[in-house]
Amino acid sequence: MTQMELERRIKDVFKEKYFDLGIYRWMNRNIKNLKLWFGISFVAVLSIAFMGQSWPLAFWAFAFIGTIGLGGLDHFIIGISFKRILNKLKSEKIYLSLPGLLETCSEILPK
Repeated sequence: MTQMELERRIKDVFKEKYFDLGIYRWMNRNIKNLKLWFGISFVAVLSIAFMGQSWPLAFWAFAFIGTIGLGGLDHFIIGISFKRILNKLKSEKIYLSLPGLLETCSEILPK
């Protein structure tokens, strides 16, 4: 197998097996805006904890915790996707590390 065929096969497996929800990437792209959102939300969560229930604050806190939870879930899904890709390549006798996979597939990685 030539180097071009090998790279093409790696990219095909990547396209076939990679999956994410897009939330983790969205959070990384908008980190400056989210810092303010997370700061205000953290204060809302503390207010609910110390003062009792206020429905607008409870909704805000739920959105804050939900955003962080979904970002964590998406991060976990991305890790599983990379593991599936590497295992599929390994079963085809193509041994590659994660940095090597990311370098090979750099132009097709989701932005």
